[in-house]
Amino acid sequence: MIRNELKVNQSQLKRYFPLLALLLFYTGLFGQETRWRSSAYLDLHSSYRTEYSYIDVDNKRARAFSVGEKGAFEMVYNMDYRISNTFSISAIGGLSHYLTSPNLSTLKVGSGIKIFYINVRDHYITLQLASHLPFSKKKFRSGLQLKLGNYFQISDRFLVGLYYNVDFFDLQGRTATPLASIAKSDRSIRFYSAGISLGIKL
Repeated sequence: MIRNELKVNQSQLKRYFPLLALLLFYTGLFGQETRWRSSAYLDLHSSYRTEYSYIDVDNKRARAFSVGEKGAFEMVYNMDYRISNTFSISAIGGLSHYLTSPNLSTLKVGSGIKIFYINVRDHYITLQLASHLPFSKKKFRSGLQLKLGNYFQISDRFLVGLYYNVDFFDLQGRTATPLASIAKSDRSIRFYSAGISLGIKL
């Protein structure tokens, strides 16, 4: 009888082993509180240069440049995994709104690395690459953002950062009127900007 009970218990353990293993994996992964960190940011940046590429009325590729464009604001969430005292990797998600021409709103998804240069404070340099996903393809087809920033912890929970962005938007196939009167169709637009970031550790 005891042997039969043992056989039944072993059978049940084998049946639930994958579930138990998965539970133990996630418990171990997320139980390391010192390694997983999250933070939220409000980013405000101003574009100092815009590069616009288009097809002109003669079906030739052309470019136009402008200086002093308006900027954008972003609400960004970071989930960081601390690899060591010096490095962490980040998953990034956020919402962006550009006050430029064209006026663009995007969902931003990407990843990055952070290099911490003072262990007792969250002072770090970050390099991030993210995709801009359109809410409407009438505005643009796809986009990318490259970000380089330097962040400083100013209190237990608050951060402030300075950063440099390059944002690229593919405008081919958009159904809206071309941005320039001399353009037959749009190709792309690129914004170069610098800004300030206000963050909170969650």
